[in-house]
Amino acid sequence: MKKYFYIIAIFSLICFIFLSQIGCKNKSAEKNDSATQSNTNINIKYDVIGGQLIFDEKSGIIIGFTGEPTNITIPSDINGVNVTAIGDSAFEKCQSLNSVSLPDDITKIGKRAFSRTGLSEINIPEKIISIGDYAFSYCASLQKVNIPQNITNLGEGVFLGCQMLKTIEIPNNVTKIGGNAFYGCSTLTSIILPDSITNIGSYAFSNCDGIGNVNIPRNVTQIGDNPFSDCDNLQEITVDLNNTSYISRKGILYNSSGTSLIAYPGNFSGNYLISDKVEKIENSAFEGCKKIKQIDLPNTVKSVGNRAFFSSSITNISIPNSVNEIGELAFSECSNLSAIKIPDSVTKIGLSIFANCINLTSVHLSPNITSIDKYSFSGCAKLSEIYMPEKIISIGDQAFSNCTGLKAIYFTGNAPEMGSNVFSNTNADFLVFYPANNSTYSNPWNGYSTKSYTPNK
Repeated sequence: MKKYFYIIAIFSLICFIFLSQIGCKNKSAEKNDSATQSNTNINIKYDVIGGQLIFDEKSGIIIGFTGEPTNITIPSDINGVNVTAIGDSAFEKCQSLNSVSLPDDITKIGKRAFSRTGLSEINIPEKIISIGDYAFSYCASLQKVNIPQNITNLGEGVFLGCQMLKTIEIPNNVTKIGGNAFYGCSTLTSIILPDSITNIGSYAFSNCDGIGNVNIPRNVTQIGDNPFSDCDNLQEITVDLNNTSYISRKGILYNSSGTSLIAYPGNFSGNYLISDKVEKIENSAFEGCKKIKQIDLPNTVKSVGNRAFFSSSITNISIPNSVNEIGELAFSECSNLSAIKIPDSVTKIGLSIFANCINLTSVHLSPNITSIDKYSFSGCAKLSEIYMPEKIISIGDQAFSNCTGLKAIYFTGNAPEMGSNVFSNTNADFLVFYPANNSTYSNPWNGYSTKSYTPNK
């Protein structure tokens, strides 16, 4: 019996030692886990009205929020750690946020930090040296904001869609205004660009309907795609006489040599005869010009840029044979354009070039065109028929989709390579006509009914 008892005791002792070792191992693992956590970012929640701030103690950055904070005062430090920055997207889409007070020593506001919030105004501390792209974009209630003197670069879309922003003072140290920086600030009534500016990004002030005039400072050397497109009340664009890169003629912006037309003011009306020195109509040059009616391009023009006349009110345009390139969306959304003739010098119809020209009834294509890109004539509801040049070899996806009035397309050469849904949602009586005895077509062809005919030579 004693022998049995000793066996039981020895067995129990072994089990105890074994289990103790397991316990020690787990505690050691917990200790290691704790050490690992100490080497990673530790997030602290800081109570504010309506919610909490999420603070990264290691970096000193506000990285997010919980709840529905309304009026926030961000302290200079949290748990003894200085707050140094507002992180990327920290308050993005916090629509409950009406006001925020930032600590004086903060140096950075990250990308989209306050995008789509309910802010009506904000005082940005003077020690801020960086404001990220889209930081205040789509703050629909934002009316008042200051830009600190230390800022040298206003990023991409920083105040995009701030439709209630009425005034803005750009400090003298700013050298670059990013693309779309003030796009859609429709109540902005004036803009004064300091002499420090060297670069103005594409569409930087587009859709700013309240602006009546703007002056390009002397040191500007780079301007993107029309920064003033769709500014309905813009009457003139002037240029400092000491600027060596750009000039203004009758309120219209050109490069210094006058060979490129860059921006046409939205409030110019009537017809306009372009100078015979011009060789290029730049991207978006006439975009959104609602009062222009007729444009005569001189035979010096060689190219028409992307979106050059996008959503303008032109009814007629004469394109000379000197033009060999027409960019994407060049005449898209021109709802008053009724007829177009593509000169023999053009060999390609670009992406969406005439898309949604709802009153376009007559199209004459160059005999040298070999390809028609995607959506080129999509949405041209009044176009009833069109003749394809003999050299055409490809037609892109939905090139004639939603041309609800289109009843006939006439091919004069061999069957081209077809994209998808090229003639989707055309007239119920739509027919494809092809040259008699041309075996490259069939009936149906690509799902469309066909009929042979004899082309006129």
